[in-house]
Amino acid sequence: MMPLARLIHGERVSLDSLVDDEAADESVDGLTESMADADAIADPSVEAAIGRNGQNGEFRLRLEVLIPTITCDDAAALSVPAPGTVHLLCVDPPYYNNIQYSELSNFFYVWLKRALRDWPDLAPLFREPLAESNREAVANNARWQRAAETELAAWKGRYAAAYESLRAQKMRASDARARAVEAAGPKPPSAKDRADRFYEDKMADIFRRARQLLHPAGRMVVMFNHKQTEAWRSLGMALIRAGFEIRSSAPIHTEAESSLNIRGLDAARSTVLLLCLPREETDQPVGNWGSVQGRVARVARGAAERFQSQGLAGTDLYLSALGPALGEVGRQWPVTDFAGRPVDLADALDAAYAAVGRWRLEQIQAQLTALADFADVGDRFSAEGADRDTQTLWLWLDTFLGETASSDDVRKLAKALNVNPDDFRRMGLVSVDKDIFVLQPPQSVDLRLLSRRLLGDEAPRGRAAREADIWEDRTFPNFVGAAVWNAIGLMAGTEGDARGIDPLRRWLVGSGYGSQAEFRGAFAVTLVLLERIFGKRPDDDTWREAALQARRAWDLVLKSWHP
Repeated sequence: MMPLARLIHGERVSLDSLVDDEAADESVDGLTESMADADAIADPSVEAAIGRNGQNGEFRLRLEVLIPTITCDDAAALSVPAPGTVHLLCVDPPYYNNIQYSELSNFFYVWLKRALRDWPDLAPLFREPLAESNREAVANNARWQRAAETELAAWKGRYAAAYESLRAQKMRASDARARAVEAAGPKPPSAKDRADRFYEDKMADIFRRARQLLHPAGRMVVMFNHKQTEAWRSLGMALIRAGFEIRSSAPIHTEAESSLNIRGLDAARSTVLLLCLPREETDQPVGNWGSVQGRVARVARGAAERFQSQGLAGTDLYLSALGPALGEVGRQWPVTDFAGRPVDLADALDAAYAAVGRWRLEQIQAQLTALADFADVGDRFSAEGADRDTQTLWLWLDTFLGETASSDDVRKLAKALNVNPDDFRRMGLVSVDKDIFVLQPPQSVDLRLLSRRLLGDEAPRGRAAREADIWEDRTFPNFVGAAVWNAIGLMAGTEGDARGIDPLRRWLVGSGYGSQAEFRGAFAVTLVLLERIFGKRPDDDTWREAALQARRAWDLVLKSWHP
């Protein structure tokens, strides 16, 4: 740390003093030899920047290259360096609404202000009573809440006055409401809309300044980590408005699996690095969404396939496709549909998400047929032919790698397969706590109620429900995944149901599922996913128990089942 501190204050630092071991010596010598090579210094500007010392052709970094410049400027109005002189800009901007930095820094700010008040050069940094937050590049709904509420109250007052006046003129209520909305004027944006717009505008200003600083051959690398579509949309629009295009992207694993802030959550483990270049100023024709959408799907699928081969899985696999999707749309921007209406950037992100989801379904089927135990099922079963609700259940497990997911991720997954996520909640498969969706294990689902709902019957509760349910005949029309849940529940035991091998056999015969290749194939796919995701959970975990009971049901009953 001391050499870094001396660099900040402009002191001379010997690179030799930083070498601590023989391996480092070898790496420095190798670097010096490659730099001394005539081919390595073909560009005179490189030689001028590095500097030549001594008679043996040895190269050393010049002092001004080593001394950094530290400023406290607004990133949208940097005073240094000079425009057009920067060859590489590497920025790690705030990730939308993940962290409110100024609010968190207030605790340290007040103590630093007291400790450093006698340093004249630092005094201007502590003029404010608290950390300055008005220009902070974050999406903070709370900052805009008061203004949004004030304007909404005024709008409601105008609407109420107009409505009462129109009703006094004997106008019908429906017509009065419509006319009152027109009279009140446009409804003011919400606090969230304001925060989102501020973040996009601020990032666009920052990227515009970055473009001014870049050398014509310069590059900008932007790091970003977020799961919400709104966050990626804002970042993408800011880059487009600033005149950048995304040439390539790469996800880098940056979160340890043991991190407390992501444990047990469907959190992104990777930070995506976006390589951005200034977009050439040409007469760009308006892109057609019909053709752009197809290209977005292809590049998203290609990116997911490439990064999966490098070990990416779950949510991170979907995030790896967003950079290429933004780059493809940015090159065609602006984009309109066939009616000439502008296409929102969020639509392109949803298209990329959907393309990866459909590709993962194909992968699930490929993984199934590769397993020897399931070979006889694979010949008569296709994951792509399963009902949409079952496919959504599989993609939930494959994408979120667990039972929890945010509402935004559930919405995107449901949209990819054209299903309604509220259906899962009504069927009892999912519980919702604020913004978090939780998939329920087979042992916790009221399977008799689920069966009756799928059959379209009125659903009695309590004792009447138990008497009306004949579990041996229980069926789940158009949702084979629910039948798999029932089989696991019978093996593991649920409230009011029999438990074990014999009840499972009786149900397979009575319901007819035992003779259906579709059911056995769906069970096999589900088993693969349950074991992969929950197999290493603690012994007392409900989902681990579900995976164990699913394996027992397959090995002891379904594997050797003959209709």
